[in-house]
Order: sequence, then C-alpha cells, then structure tokens
Amino acid sequence: NVTAILKVDENDDGMFEQTVPSDNELTKEEFEDAISRPVLKMKLTPRTFNLDSNGVLTAYIELISGDKNRIDQNSWGLNGIAPSKINISDVGWDLKFDRNNFSNLPVGDKTFFQLTVNIKDSLENPKIELTDSIRTIKNSNNNPVSNNSKKSRGK
Repeated sequence: NVTAILKVDENDDGMFEQTVPSDNELTKEEFEDAISRPVLKMKLTPRTFNLDSNGVLTAYIELISGDKNRIDQNSWGLNGIAPSKINISDVGWDLKFDRNNFSNLPVGDKTFFQLTVNIKDSLENPKIELTDSIRTIKNSNNNPVSNNSKKSRGK
C-alpha cells in the first residue's frame, strides 16, 4: 500500500481541480486509475453563436494528461446532446454539434454549456464534466435591406 495525495492542475493555472487523497490504503489499482484518468480542456467555437443560423457548433477537446483510450467515445454530450460528428486527433477531439439542437437557448453575453463524457473502467468518478461559455445571439435576417437604400432623384 502507498500513502499519497495526487493533485491535478487541469488548466495550468496553479489551482488543483482534482485531488485524489490516500486513505492510507491506496492500492496499486487506485493509484493507476488516478494517474491514467484523462484530464481534458474544452473550447467552443464560434465564440459568438447565432442561434438562427445553419452550420455547426464545435467543441475542441484537448487531452492535457492521462490515457486517451479510457474515454468512452459513445458518451459525449453537450447540454445532453450527442455530437453529429467526432474527429479524433493526436491531441484530442473535435466534436461537431448541429446548431439546430441549440436554437432554444437564451440570448446573452455568457451562455454556459456543459460537456460530459464517461471514463471506461473508472474506480471512482466515472464522468468528466467540462464547461465553457459563449455569446449567443438571434439574428435571422443576416442581410438586412433598408427601405431607403434607393434614393430617388427629383428634377
């Protein structure tokens, strides 16, 4: 048995977001589970999201540390909605979400989104939750035409 406290600084800000304390009986399996646990970082784009437009909302997920293979690829969800496409890279994932699934969100400068994903074979805390906020707007008329755009010339 090992006595240890494992602290994880997920976003390199000097604050420990995860602490795995030893109960003075930390087994080898518990220690290996803690150090292989994926630590992720998320950024949503576009940063200004037009709820009335077409296209996708993309969540860029970066693997900071841990074992990427422990992520359950079928469990991604942004506000409970599964991605329409998942692109896997060496450093993480690009998750594409259909904008129409988010058309009922409120308009605001800071609309929060929560991304969840399950970890395979996790002894504790089998889910990762990440949050990001973006600006949301509704602009269904992207090319407004002014009634005064044509000027008449009088004689």
